[in-house]
Amino acid sequence: AFHNNLGNALKAQGRLDDADDSYRRALALNPGYLEAHYNRALLLQAQGRLDQAVESYAKVLAHKPDHAEAHNNLGNALQAQGKLDQALAAYSQALRYRPDFADAHSNAGNVLRALGNADAAIASYAHALTHRANHPEALHNLSIVLLEQGKLDEAAAASRRALALKPDY
Repeated sequence: AFHNNLGNALKAQGRLDDADDSYRRALALNPGYLEAHYNRALLLQAQGRLDQAVESYAKVLAHKPDHAEAHNNLGNALQAQGKLDQALAAYSQALRYRPDFADAHSNAGNVLRALGNADAAIASYAHALTHRANHPEALHNLSIVLLEQGKLDEAAAASRRALALKPDY
């Protein structure tokens, strides 16, 4: 636990390579230490080392298949790699274990939109907003899909709500 906690502290200080060393030490001492795998996966993803992040998430999920956050973050890594079908499957798994996971609904909406399924994307954003009404990303992305569909009044309303929550949009 010490090396994992040290890794978290180093990451918070911006010392990412040192944090990775600490997570790897924790895993060398205990290869099944899921929290260290998860924290390392988050770090690797933040560094853009997506293949390694995907591997780390897979290790977490092999031992704890109901880890909704790991499924969601795995989906984000896969989406960043352009593996949209796999990303959508990861988000679906996250939602299987945590149906009220607003971020996973919103992220699934982004993939569905990228796959050209606007209606399903809108439904995903609506689910996200059902579970977290003040979800600026879901509102922003919903406004884009509505705008693409020519639903200007609805798009403007979603944009206004998003901007009220996150003025830098």
